Amino acid sequence: MTDAQVGDEKFLVLINDMLASGEIPDLLPDDEVENIISGMRAEVKQHGHEDTRENCWRYFIDRVRHVLKCVLCFSPVGNTLRNRSRKFPAIVNCTQIIWFHEWPHEVTQVQVIVFLAKCNFKLIPNCVNIVLIFPSGFDVRLTTVCERN
Repeated sequence: MTDAQVGDEKFLVLINDMLASGEIPDLLPDDEVENIISGMRAEVKQHGHEDTRENCWRYFIDRVRHVLKCVLCFSPVGNTLRNRSRKFPAIVNCTQIIWFHEWPHEVTQVQVIVFLAKCNFKLIPNCVNIVLIFPSGFDVRLTTVCERN
């Protein structure tokens, strides 16, 4: 799902609940829930647990959480992601964030210069050049390593 596909933020409430707890309240009608619970009883007993309704449902939810994969593609540009992460914390807290595009070399250097200016470091001029060069390309190297694994 991408930013553009979120027509109504009420949908993100469901995604947030699913990421945080593995459940979306009232997603399934009662008869389907009972069928799932009945189907889980033998497996729950096999694993040495009492086959109560709650244990069977929890076992099912744990299995779903283990195999379910959800891909969210949100742009970090602008305030949308920041605002949504405040309203729906599981979008950040219960996910793995992967940045797909590397930063341009110039942008990285500007970030370093701004950071150093705020810190009031007294650096030797040659050290400034080393500090400016070091972070640039870090994201490219990280991407290369990740692609190999």
